[in-house]
Amino acid sequence: MEYLFSSTYESTDDMSISALLAYLNAAMPPDKHEDFDTTEVVRAVASMKEKGKVVFEGDILRLVD
Repeated sequence: MEYLFSSTYESTDDMSISALLAYLNAAMPPDKHEDFDTTEVVRAVASMKEKGKVVFEGDILRLVD
């Protein structure tokens, strides 16, 4: 997420879970791993929220300023 916000998104942009999920699955080598599912991504983002790294509200997330 930090890479996406530094390279593709503006610091003021919000990212949806579905956009992050699409990016993660597109970045995986084909036929090497199963695709991530929404539950896995939400669990990882929730963990980052608990550590104070992201703001996560509903389906939208952004990095902490």
